[in-house]
Amino acid sequence: MSEKAYTPRPLRTAVSDHVGGGTPPRQVPSYWKGNIPWASVKDFPEQAGVITDTQEHISLAGLNASASNVIPAGTPLVCTRMAVGRAAMPSVPIAINQDVKALFLAAGVSVAYLLKLLQFVQPRAEALAVGSTVKGIRIQDYLNIDVPIAETNAQPIIAAVLDTLDTAIHETEAIIAKL
Repeated sequence: MSEKAYTPRPLRTAVSDHVGGGTPPRQVPSYWKGNIPWASVKDFPEQAGVITDTQEHISLAGLNASASNVIPAGTPLVCTRMAVGRAAMPSVPIAINQDVKALFLAAGVSVAYLLKLLQFVQPRAEALAVGSTVKGIRIQDYLNIDVPIAETNAQPIIAAVLDTLDTAIHETEAIIAKL
């Protein structure tokens, strides 16, 4: 993504709101193994992608006993601790833990484009992360990272082109690995 084509603006201009999550107490078995997918950093692919299910699930009682929130399908998620800057989008409603933030789109922002922006800023977010044992970034600092915001009508096209390039790169890497 080129910053020269568009005036960089803080990522927060592409986001209308954000919500964090939480973890139900582990010592209460009835809070776990429910039917609500519960996303943590371990559920995020290395490259921005889609989360269709999670390693752990919580119950409604677990959701109510924690600071977790159920996030609608199609809402971009970003890790703010450990795998700082990893982004994904759930294909189903999903609860999140405290290391994950849900980002709600500002008017005129395409979800596919926002995911590409999140992928683009991941190295910057990692560089801004602090902590001696576990690295993390405050959501305010993350949202202050400058990004190129394209015009609304160009965003889906840019995202589609970048998806095509990502696919070509991954296919080429697979061929090279076989050789």
